Amino acid sequence: MIQPLPFFILIPPVLPMNTNVF
Repeated sequence: MIQPLPFFILIPPVLPMNTNVF
């Protein structure tokens, strides 16, 4: 959760999932 931006860039297909988790 400290680096959400890099995560989104590294996992574009999991963008919606990450957004829900956040």
